[in-house]
Amino acid sequence: MTRGISGPAALSRLRLVLAGGLARDPQGRGPWACFLQHVPRLRDLGHDVFWLDALPSTGARTRDERLIHVFFTGFKECDLRDRCAVLLIDKEEEQDLRAAPVPWAV
Repeated sequence: MTRGISGPAALSRLRLVLAGGLARDPQGRGPWACFLQHVPRLRDLGHDVFWLDALPSTGARTRDERLIHVFFTGFKECDLRDRCAVLLIDKEEEQDLRAAPVPWAV
């Protein structure tokens, strides 16, 4: 049974993947509030929602790791840590997304 939904409404459950660039500026809380307000509401409607973020590498591993850490901390604070992933994209090379690293994904 879908969270909080029963009857015909439960049959219209969707699996949604939302995407954005929040990892690029994980401390810019305005965009976070704008985009993330939709995730809990969609989940309340019974949908399976996942956030996928693509992060172009800064070229500095420690900076990339810091951005990713802050990103996941933000999602944890929103109780969405298990509903997100970050793809770290190397800007210098053409990449096949099937081979892109997914650091700390659930």
